[in-house]
Amino acid sequence: MNNITNVDMIFAGETLETEGQATTVAAPVQQAAAPVAQATPVQQAPVQQAAPKQAAPAVQAAPAQQAAAPAASGSTYAQFIANGGTDAMWHTIVRPESGGNPNAVSPNGYRGLGQTKEGWGTGSVAQQTQGMVNYATSRYGSVSNAISFRQANGWW
Repeated sequence: MNNITNVDMIFAGETLETEGQATTVAAPVQQAAAPVAQATPVQQAPVQQAAPKQAAPAVQAAPAQQAAAPAASGSTYAQFIANGGTDAMWHTIVRPESGGNPNAVSPNGYRGLGQTKEGWGTGSVAQQTQGMVNYATSRYGSVSNAISFRQANGWW
């Protein structure tokens, strides 16, 4: 009915046609992360609101700015940059996908900084960063192309 070719591309907030009786289900509150000029943690009070319609999956875990691995030092952003990530990738992919939280898990099971079900969605910030860069290069040809795709489609 909805001409869906990939069931993994259905996200919270989308409207789908179904057969049968309609049932209302409360959607989870989504955290929308806007790009910021610096990598400082932002304190936000919980707000109960209707979930905005967006293609990126909601993130249930609270945003964290520290590394997943105890041996790592520095902010998640600093580790991301030190391990091959770019500022543009951080602001265009990481922040909207996970809020910069390497431990984020969406209701659909997407994990980590880049919100994936691939193995690189867990582990240290270094492992996740290297996985994201490799994924961007292998799937889109370059990090720049992956960023352009994310900007155009709201997912990557």
